[in-house]
Amino acid sequence: MGNVNYYLGERIQNVRKKKGFTQAQLSEAVDISQGYLSDIESGKELPGRDVLFKLCEALDVGLDYLYYGERSKRNPRLEKMLDWIEKQDEEIQDIMIGYVESVIKIIEIHKQGE
Repeated sequence: MGNVNYYLGERIQNVRKKKGFTQAQLSEAVDISQGYLSDIESGKELPGRDVLFKLCEALDVGLDYLYYGERSKRNPRLEKMLDWIEKQDEEIQDIMIGYVESVIKIIEIHKQGE
């Protein structure tokens, strides 16, 4: 059992429990068997990329946390806004991205004039 497997599995299990999921619920949400999830959590198995992405989505955590035990170092307010935007439909996302791109252009123009 390698350290990566163990710590990754331990973090998945900790987040799962913190979110109130049973192994059965999470394995169903991620479309894997409960036995496979148990093996991941115990460090016997290292999940593939697709399963990792599904676990991150179901548990609402980033890969950085599952692998390294730390969350993204981005500004928490920015994280909250990005999370909100990601939950919107594509039309709203496009509008928000357009606004942000416009503000960036205005700031860049302003900085050039200084």
